[in-house]
Amino acid sequence: MIKIYFLLSLFITLIKACSYLQNEAMQIISTPNEVINIQFASIFKINQFNKITLFNDDNQFVIVKPIELIEQSKANSQQNSEVVSYKLFKTKKSRDPLHQMAILVKVKDYYVVEFNSNIYNTLPSINSVTERVDQPNSICYDVIQVDSIFIVDCQKEDQDYFSIGQDNYIPIQKAKNQQRRLDQIDNYIFRSTVNELELYIYELNTVQFIKILDQITLSQILKKDNFKLEIRDFKTHSNGQISILNSQGELIILEYSRQKDEWILIKNIDTKTQNAIGYDIDIDANQYVVIQEQNLYFKSKTSLEYLVNITKNERNNVYLTKNYILLSKQDSLVLYNQKLEKLYSILIDQSKYKYISNPNFDSIIALDNTDIYRYSINNDYYLRFKSDKLQDQYSSIQIIQDSDEVKCGVLIYYRVVPIETLEMFQTQASSALFAYGVNLDEQMAKFQQACQGPNLKFEFYNSDILKVQVQNYKEVILKNLDLEEIIYRKAISNLNTQNIYLIQQKQNLQIEGFICEITSQTIINCNIWFEKIIFPKLEDSQQQLWWMTQDGLYFAILNDKAVKLYYLSYDKKEFQEFQVIQLQTQGKSITTDGSQLFILIEKDVEIYEINSKEWKKLTVGLKDVNQIFASPYKQDMLLVYDNINLYLYSIQYQKITLIWFTPLESQIDINIAITNGQFSILIKSEEIHSLLTYNIQNEGNIYFQRKHSLYHHAKGDISLFDCNYFNNQLYIIGNHEKTDNKAILVYKLTEVSINSQFMILDIPTTQLSSANNFVFITEANQNKFYSYYIDGNYFVSTSFNIPDNQQIYNKNIKIQGRVSNTDFYRIIKDIPISLINRGINIFGIENELNFNYEKDGNNSHCFDLGQSWYSGQAFEIDLQQQGNGDIKLQKTLIKQEQSIEYSQSIMEYDNNTLIQLISNKIIFISKQDFQIIEYQLDNQYQFINILYIQSNLIYLQAIFNKQYFIKLLQFKDSQIILQNGQITYNYYIKKAFLNQDRFFTWIYNYAIAYDTKNDPTNLNEFEVIQRVFPSFYPVSLEFKHVKDQIYYFFFISQSAQLEIAAYEIVKNSQKNFFLDYHTADNLKLQGMFFPLDYTCSGMVMTENQVVISLNNSISYAFNYQIACQDNYLCQITQFSYKNSYQQYGSWSLKNEYPSLFVSENILSIIYQSEKDHELLLYDLNDNSNKTGPISAIAYLKSKNLEDQKIVQSFVYNYKEQLHLLSSAEDKQKLQHYIIRRSPQICIEKQSISQNVNISLKNQNQEKLVNLKLNIDQIKSDSSHFKIWIILVIVLVIVIVGISVIIYCQKKRRRLVKQNLLIED
Repeated sequence: MIKIYFLLSLFITLIKACSYLQNEAMQIISTPNEVINIQFASIFKINQFNKITLFNDDNQFVIVKPIELIEQSKANSQQNSEVVSYKLFKTKKSRDPLHQMAILVKVKDYYVVEFNSNIYNTLPSINSVTERVDQPNSICYDVIQVDSIFIVDCQKEDQDYFSIGQDNYIPIQKAKNQQRRLDQIDNYIFRSTVNELELYIYELNTVQFIKILDQITLSQILKKDNFKLEIRDFKTHSNGQISILNSQGELIILEYSRQKDEWILIKNIDTKTQNAIGYDIDIDANQYVVIQEQNLYFKSKTSLEYLVNITKNERNNVYLTKNYILLSKQDSLVLYNQKLEKLYSILIDQSKYKYISNPNFDSIIALDNTDIYRYSINNDYYLRFKSDKLQDQYSSIQIIQDSDEVKCGVLIYYRVVPIETLEMFQTQASSALFAYGVNLDEQMAKFQQACQGPNLKFEFYNSDILKVQVQNYKEVILKNLDLEEIIYRKAISNLNTQNIYLIQQKQNLQIEGFICEITSQTIINCNIWFEKIIFPKLEDSQQQLWWMTQDGLYFAILNDKAVKLYYLSYDKKEFQEFQVIQLQTQGKSITTDGSQLFILIEKDVEIYEINSKEWKKLTVGLKDVNQIFASPYKQDMLLVYDNINLYLYSIQYQKITLIWFTPLESQIDINIAITNGQFSILIKSEEIHSLLTYNIQNEGNIYFQRKHSLYHHAKGDISLFDCNYFNNQLYIIGNHEKTDNKAILVYKLTEVSINSQFMILDIPTTQLSSANNFVFITEANQNKFYSYYIDGNYFVSTSFNIPDNQQIYNKNIKIQGRVSNTDFYRIIKDIPISLINRGINIFGIENELNFNYEKDGNNSHCFDLGQSWYSGQAFEIDLQQQGNGDIKLQKTLIKQEQSIEYSQSIMEYDNNTLIQLISNKIIFISKQDFQIIEYQLDNQYQFINILYIQSNLIYLQAIFNKQYFIKLLQFKDSQIILQNGQITYNYYIKKAFLNQDRFFTWIYNYAIAYDTKNDPTNLNEFEVIQRVFPSFYPVSLEFKHVKDQIYYFFFISQSAQLEIAAYEIVKNSQKNFFLDYHTADNLKLQGMFFPLDYTCSGMVMTENQVVISLNNSISYAFNYQIACQDNYLCQITQFSYKNSYQQYGSWSLKNEYPSLFVSENILSIIYQSEKDHELLLYDLNDNSNKTGPISAIAYLKSKNLEDQKIVQSFVYNYKEQLHLLSSAEDKQKLQHYIIRRSPQICIEKQSISQNVNISLKNQNQEKLVNLKLNIDQIKSDSSHFKIWIILVIVLVIVIVGISVIIYCQKKRRRLVKQNLLIED
C-alpha cells in the first residue's frame, strides 16, 4: 500500500487572517482592579467559541463560559457532617427571598442549624450555628426560618414533631410517607407529603395547625371526581400563593384565605405532560417549565410552547432563571435558552449538590457538604482580564481557537498602568487604523482607533492623493427652532431613533415644546408640539424632573411640601398641571424610574405610582436614607445611599426587594448616572473627584468594573453630572485645576479606563442636555447655542486628488499620522492605506474603437463592445448618437414574454428540455416554446431538490421522518418511475455527482464516495468506498474526475483556504494526497487588498477554473492545470490568479442562502444591498487584459429582501443562444431572458467612422462616454490563398514520398528474413 502526502503547508499551522485583529495580535492596557471583558466575537471570525484554549501562567485571564463559577464561601464548618436541607426566608414584602439562609446539618447523630447573622450581599456568609435542635434518636428532614426562629421537621420513632428554637418540640401529624418538604411565606408554614399539604402558622412563639389540603379537598375545589393528587413538588411564592405539581402534570395555583378559612383556587394549568417529575415557575410573569420522564416542557410568558427530549432519570430537576432554563441531571448541569435549545453543559455530580434558583436573576446558588457556590449565567463565551497590581512591562498570552475550519492563534500583550496616567498606548499595528481600506466612492472611511488614551486627537498628513480628517463629533443644524432669548433647553428621548423632544424656556419664563425629527446625523427638523405657556423657572436640579413614557411627557417639580405633576399626551397640544402630591414634611429630592416617582423626605423615601390618569402612594417605603437615584429608562430599579452603603433595590410588583449593596465612602454627596448595563458614581476622596463604574447587565452578577480618572479636572469643582442611556455616555462639567476654566468632559462607560475619556469640549457652559446621540449646549449669558452629534466613534472624512481615475481594485499608498492629547503626542509613520475601487465610479478609458470584418455577403454586421473602453459597473448601457442612426446597440439582457413557475430546483435535462421540481411534482419544460409536462411524485416523501441528472436518471433529495434520502427517478417511455432503493442520511445532502461507476455526495463537512457496481439505478447496492474529510468545515465542495478512478475534491474554507484532496477511489486503496492553497495570503503578497472582516462565501468551478467569492470584496478566478505524466495520482502543475470580478459598493454576500451559480461559463452572484437582493452576471470567458476587475455583463434588481425565497439564476444554451431564467424581479416566477456575453454594435453599411455618445449608468452615477467607432470591411488577399494551395501540394508530395520509402525498406527487410530462413 502506498500513501502519498504532499502538503504545501502543514494543517497544524496556525492560519493567518482568521481573526479581526491585524497580524493576529492585540494589546490590553488595564488599570488596577479593572475588569475588562473581551467578546470573542470581536476577535475570531468563526463562531465556535467553545473551542478556545487559553495558554496562561497566572489567573489574571479567564475564559468566561455560559455557566461560570464567580464566588465561593464556606457553608458548613462542622466536622464529619452532612448538609440535609437549606432554606431562604420568604416574605410577601419582597419579590425575592430575603438575604437570610438557614442550613440543616447532621453532625454524627444529631442536628444543628447554621445561618448568617447579618444580611449577606451576593452569597450567604454562614457565621453562626445553633445548639442541637432535635431530640435524641430522631431523623430530621427539612428546615425553614420564620423571622429569627428556625423550625425543623423531625421524626422520633412513630412521632413527628416541629423543633422550634431551643428545646421546644411541638407534636404534629404523622407523615404517611417519607417524602416530606417544608416551605414558608411570612409566618405561614407548609408541610407536604405525596398525598397532602399541611398548613401551619407560627404565632405567639409556637406553631399552630390550621388546615390540610388533601385529594378530597382538591377534588371538590377543582370539581373533578377522578382527580389524583400525588404531589411531586410544591412551592410558595412572594404574592402569597402556592403552586402544586401532581404526577399527571397539573399545575395548581392556590391561596389560603385566613379570613374565610378556606383554600381559593387561582388557576389550574394543564401542562400537557404526563408522569411529571418536577417544575419551576415564575408566577408573576406567568411562565413555567415542567420536567417529565423523557421531556422538558416550557411555556413562556407570551404563551409560546417548547418541548425537547431528555434522558429519562427520576433524579432530574429543573430551574428557571430570568432568561434561561437549567436542567440538573445525574452528572451534569445543562443550560437551555427559552426555546429549549441546548447552549452549554458542565459536569457536576448531582448527588453532591443542592441548588437555589431565582426567576428574576440569571444566576444560581449551589451547596455541597462544605461550601456554597454562586454561578452566573452568561449569554456567550468571552475573555476576562483583571489584575490588582501595576505592571510596567508587557507580558503576553496566547489564545487558540481550534474550530472545525481553522486553527487560529491570537497573541495578547498586556500591562497595567496607573489610573491617572495621561500617556497614550498603541494597541494594534498601525496598519489596523485603516484595515478596512478607504473607498473611493465615499467621503467617510471606516477607522479603527488602534491607540488608547484619554481625549485622543488624530491627524494624518503627507499624502498628495488622499486627505484625511478625523473628528469625534459633528455639528448639527436645528431647523424651525427659535433660538432668541433662550435661558434653558432640555432634550428628552423616549429611545425612539427617529425623534427627540426639546423643551425651551425664554427670559419671560414661557416654555415651548418641539417634536424634532432626526433626518440625518447633522440635520434635525423641529415642529411645535405644545403652545407657549408661563412656567416655573427651569433648572437642572434634584427638585425638577422631566421624563417620557409610552403615554406622553411628564414634568415634576418639588416645592417645599408639595410635588406638582404636569402631563402632555402625544396627541395633545396643551401642557397642563394634572396632579399635586401633598407631603407631610419638607421634601429633599425627587427621581423616577419612568413609572414610579420616588420622593426623599428627610430620611424616608415615599413611592408613588404615576400614570396619565392618577397617582397612588405605595404602602412600602424606605427609612434612614440620605440620597436616592433612578433612571426613567431603567424601570423598577432604585439606588439608595445612607452615607455608609449603597443599596440597589427592585421595586417590581410594588415590592421593595434588596438586590445588592456595597460599602461606599465620599467626602461630599455622591452622584450617580445610570446607563444601559452600568451605573457610575461620582465621589470625592482625599480632595480628588473620581468615577466608579459598576456592571449591572446581569442583576444576578453585579460587580465593580473600573475606576475612571478626571485627570486635570479631578480637583476642581463639578457643576454638572449627567448621562445618556441611549449610548452609555457620561457628561461632566468641571473646572481645570490650573486655569479654573470650565469644560465638558465626555466619557464612554463601555471603554476601558484609560480610553474612557472620549473628548473634552472647551465651552464655558452652564447647561447641557442630551438625547439619543445628540448633545445640546446652552450658554445663556452669551446667548450661544451648540448642537453636536456624538456617538462615541471617530468620524473620518476623506477627499481624493487622483489625476487619472483608478481602474484597478486597490491602490496602496502610505501616509503619516500624529495622535495627541493635552499632555502627550505620538508620531505614527508609514501608515498603509488601500484606496478601493468598488465599481461605483464610471469613466471612459478609450477614445476610439476599431473593428474589421471580411466581406461575407451579409448586409448586417455586429461587433462585441466588450469592457476595455470603460471602468466601473454599468448596469445600463445606451447609445446616444448623432446623425442618421447608422449604428445600433444590442443589449446583453433582453426580457422575453415567457415565464415559468418559480422553483429553487431547476436543471437541464437534455439539449431541448429543462426539468423542475416543485411541490412533489417533476415538470419537463420545452426550451423551444416553454410547453410543460407534469408528473406527480409519491407524497410519502417530501422531495426537496434535484441533485444530479445523467441520461434518463434523475437523483432527488427527499425528507421523511427527519431523515434525508436520495431517491432515483427513471424517465422511460414518457413515464416517471420511482425506483425502490434509497440512500439514507442524517444530514442534508448538499451535492451529488455521478461519473462512470462512482457516485459521490457531500453531507455535513465531508464527502462520501460509492461504488455503483455498474448499476446506477440500484441505490441499495451502492457500496461506500471512501469518506473524504478536509481539515476544516467547507463552505463549498466541488468534485472533479481526473482519469480512471482518480478524483479530486476541491474544498474551500470560510477563510478562503483551498484544499484539494486527490484520491484513488478504489476499495482498500490508500493512495491519496492533499494540497493546500492559502489563496488570500497569496493574493495579498501580490498586492491585492482584503478587508479585515472578509470571509469566503462560496466557490464554483468550470473546466480549468476556480472562482472564489468573498462577502464584502471582489471575487477571484484562478486557472489550474493537471498533469499525469509523473504521478499516478496526477498533480496540479499550475494554480495561478486569472481574473477578478467587480463588486458594487457596499453590497455583500451572505451565507444564509446560495449566492453563487455558474452555468455556460456565466457567473451569477446574488448580492444583498440594504433592502434588496441584487443579481449580477459575469462572463467567465472574458479573457481580455482589462486593467482592473471585470464588470458585470447584466444586472437584475430584486425586491423584498425579507422574502425567504432563494433568488434563482439559471443560464442555459439553446441553439447557440444563451438564455436566462431568474426570479430576481418577481420571486413568484422565473422570467425568461435572452442574454449575451457582451453588448454589441451593429451596422448595415459597408463601413463607418462616427463619434457616438454611450450612456453608462448604475444606481449612483450616470456618465456619457464619447467614442469614435471605426468599422471597416477588409478584402480577402488571393495571394494568401495561392500560398496555402502550394503548401498543401508540397505537404502531400512529402507525405507520399516518405510513405514510399518506408514501404520499400519494410519489403527489403522481409526479403532478407526469407533468405535467412531458406539458408537455415
